[in-house]
Amino acid sequence: MFGFLHALDVGGGVLAVTYSVVLLLVRVSYTDVLLVTILPLPLSSLCLVLANRPAASVVAAPRPRPSGSAAGQGDTVVAYRALLLSATLFGFSFYSFGFPILTVAQSQSGSAPSVISALAVVTFGVYLGLSALAGIVLGGRRLRPIRAIWSIGYLLAAFASLAIGTLYAVGGSAPTFYVAAAGLGFATGCVETFEPTLISNLVASHRLSEGMGWLSMTRALGLFTANLALGVLFGIDQFYAYVYAFSTALLAAAILAYAESRTRAGVGTTPVRGASR
Repeated sequence: MFGFLHALDVGGGVLAVTYSVVLLLVRVSYTDVLLVTILPLPLSSLCLVLANRPAASVVAAPRPRPSGSAAGQGDTVVAYRALLLSATLFGFSFYSFGFPILTVAQSQSGSAPSVISALAVVTFGVYLGLSALAGIVLGGRRLRPIRAIWSIGYLLAAFASLAIGTLYAVGGSAPTFYVAAAGLGFATGCVETFEPTLISNLVASHRLSEGMGWLSMTRALGLFTANLALGVLFGIDQFYAYVYAFSTALLAAAILAYAESRTRAGVGTTPVRGASR
């Protein structure tokens, strides 16, 4: 479910990038492009208004999950706290994708401004497309959530950020940036799919909203810090900004990998279907 929801969430962004690139190539002004992007919001709101409201149904209250043994509870607490800590640290590296767009634009030369702008925006489309693909592909697989988060998610994101910084330092071409953006997008899709999946496995059903709230809070704190840090470092040297993102994501991966080694096989590591569609 979480993977499919993420794919729907970012899939529309691919369409937005497509028509934005076309408009930029025909030299439509940035102001007019932004005005066009306003249209989907009222249309989606209208769809919600016109949607048929389902009849109310009585649903039995979910039963609390069995408490299990003391050792099992301890493993669950370790995994839960490690996830929140690592999610915060990963959030420190989860910068706005506007930074890579600027990096690609500033690294290209010898082309018309409209072409450079289009090349930069395509980077965002690659990122969104691979992120949506990750939600669909990984969400339907039987993977261990905790391992998927730190290996496919945090670790891949760390090296993708480092690749973007390195490509900027050596003057990489636009297609090489697209490869790095694809890796970052796939990693993000994995994180967005399996972080809430792991929370739903670790938290009792009657406290699931609380668990999701804590996850959202740690993400938000990290994201706020990431954009501040990258904004400062970006002005000094873009390479340093991406090295910072690499370091924090790598630390997040290390913490969650250590937590997996500390927990028993049945807590937070049992193969769970990430999405059901």
